[in-house]
Amino acid sequence: MNQEKIGKFIAQNRKDKKMTQQELGEKLGVTDKTISRWENGNYMPDLSLLKPLSKELGISINELLSGARINKEDYQDKFEENVLNTIDYSTEEIKKNRINTLIIGVGIGILVFSLLFVNSTGTTMWGTIMSLLIMSFGIYRLRKNYKIITCIIFFISALGILLLMDYSNVMNNKAPIFTYLIETGSDAIVYKTPFYNVNRCNVDTASQYYEVDFSRDKEVCTNLFDPNKSEISRLLKYKNKYLGNNSNTGNLYYSLPLSQYGFNFELDSTNLGIIINYSNSEFYINEDNNDELFVKKSLIYNAISTFILIDNTEYIIYNFSGISYKINKKDVISKYDSFDKLIINDKINESSFNKYVTDKIKDADFVNNNFNSLLQAQ
Repeated sequence: MNQEKIGKFIAQNRKDKKMTQQELGEKLGVTDKTISRWENGNYMPDLSLLKPLSKELGISINELLSGARINKEDYQDKFEENVLNTIDYSTEEIKKNRINTLIIGVGIGILVFSLLFVNSTGTTMWGTIMSLLIMSFGIYRLRKNYKIITCIIFFISALGILLLMDYSNVMNNKAPIFTYLIETGSDAIVYKTPFYNVNRCNVDTASQYYEVDFSRDKEVCTNLFDPNKSEISRLLKYKNKYLGNNSNTGNLYYSLPLSQYGFNFELDSTNLGIIINYSNSEFYINEDNNDELFVKKSLIYNAISTFILIDNTEYIIYNFSGISYKINKKDVISKYDSFDKLIINDKINESSFNKYVTDKIKDADFVNNNFNSLLQAQ
């Protein structure tokens, strides 16, 4: 089957019909570029278009496939020849499609392997890019029209979706997959991705959290607790004048440190208190607990946050399997001389809170010196 001859024949008959490539394309439901590719001999029309194309050009399918007008006496011979050529052409196209499908399958296989089984720095990212390039090549071979544009759109879209999924994982406190460099420090691990850095703070401790740095020059891990959950600006939505709203109290404590250990709570509406029962039996303050200081910091932070957010709360009890602690609001006010600076004109002052609570709790001496005077063991 001579594609170049057929293409010239299509062009000649189109011109004889005084049609432009665009007009013929509109009649057949294809673009003028597709018509141009046919006429240049780069591609053959799809089998489904042979009949409507022949009709528009005023020729028979036999003549179209022959690339020339056919005399009556030669018609049968040409018909048989074109049938055999068409079968050969269709078989070759099927083989090509199988190869192209196999290429795409190889790309998918590399992608799955890279995402599920490769943990080496940078290897997953470059393996993913290579797999998308292989799939794009397979799509390029399969497409008849807009080959390059289709491949570019596929590559950018697929990579974008994977990067968004990776970012979603980071937001759920997981390390990013698409990293090209990992820097390990004493208290933090920095994962460098193509568009941002991810800082893993307080590594392998109860206070571990991830923060995203798009600027790449942010000071690493300056927060004691996960700022995406426990920073005062995130807690302001739980401000309430009165104790008694179970949903508000529950949501507040799900946002505060130590919630990862699981808990339930009770409200004492008579004496205006909150009882928090932590469910992890191995989690409480003792000499063998490496996270003892973190637990102390968390309990002070949680208590002060609760007292300023739920105005009429008078006491809080924290129950662990090994010990219980009680903290009274009046004791905090009398012993913690900065408490009155946290609320100005009935509104929580965020800068004062960060200065007199968050920053103070980072100081181990401050926590150790004040813990026993603020929280009484029961």
